[in-house]
Amino acid sequence: MAKILGSDVGLTVSPQGLHERSATQKLRLGTRLVRGDRVFKYAKAGGTLVVHRAVAPYDYGVLGWTAVPTATPAGSTTVYATIGVSGGVDGTGVVAHELQGAWVTIFRLNAGTANTDYTFQILDNDAVGAGGGTITLTIDSELPYACTTDAYTEINGNIYNDVRMVTAGQRMFVGQPMIDANTTYPYLWLQTWGPTWLNPEDGDGSNTIGNGANQNQLVFEQNGSVVLHGVEDATTTMRQHAGCVISRAAGGAETQGTPLIFLQISC
Repeated sequence: MAKILGSDVGLTVSPQGLHERSATQKLRLGTRLVRGDRVFKYAKAGGTLVVHRAVAPYDYGVLGWTAVPTATPAGSTTVYATIGVSGGVDGTGVVAHELQGAWVTIFRLNAGTANTDYTFQILDNDAVGAGGGTITLTIDSELPYACTTDAYTEINGNIYNDVRMVTAGQRMFVGQPMIDANTTYPYLWLQTWGPTWLNPEDGDGSNTIGNGANQNQLVFEQNGSVVLHGVEDATTTMRQHAGCVISRAAGGAETQGTPLIFLQISC
């Protein structure tokens, strides 16, 4: 198993360059790197990625609303959950030692009381084989209340694991690849914040991004490119915010290869 380096605080020195890809994992997935105005997250590709379009996590939820099988006391950093026969990302009940950086929400944490719902990041987990079973989760902070069997859990995977190009608007975009990647060399950096260039498309077919006055806000097209956010356009009104235009074409020219944009996903 790869030795995982890095921390939640953010790296100052990295074993993998921003524009390098690797066949082996060198950092914890989701590790944060800051350089000036730009923020990057370490990720794993689940398919072929290109640098000019944003990517999205492919995994579905690991576990839906399920009762807690075993109680743990207040102050504990351990939580138990039951993976069903159709649970896990592949729907077979299998969960490998793969949930570092994933998320667990505990509903009705305070003795089954409604609206005492807490979300924790998962630091570690044991594996569950085919058909499901009880899984042990180590979480990132102590439980404020005892977790009883009146509580329920839901688990979502690490959003930086298995990122892919998508063409339908079903998932959240999490970053822009810093290099073309694939399943042979899947480990790479994604930019999540700050100045960059992403493939621009005409949002309404009548104006080029970066040319129109007061047209600054951008949203993601379903393929990971960026389009103008138009309140009168039903196809862009509800889409995910991508960022805003930094620069405009000189003299309003239509031939620019930019605009440079300020990406605003995760800082």
